[in-house]
Amino acid sequence: MKRLRTEKADLDVADMKILRLLEKDARTSTAELARSVGLSAPSVAERIKRLQESGVIEAYSVRINPAALG
Repeated sequence: MKRLRTEKADLDVADMKILRLLEKDARTSTAELARSVGLSAPSVAERIKRLQESGVIEAYSVRINPAALG
């Protein structure tokens, strides 16, 4: 698989797809990510772990709609 080399991260196309999907919805399940990327769920889980440990994924967050709170 083609790898993209940056100063601090060595990412391939699958890593980039995973990141784009998580950026859209951080609650996407590992199984759903695996189906979208064409890898096994354990492989995706390992990639996410590596992306977290390397600092590519820093955190997960929630966006709150103040108007919905009243």
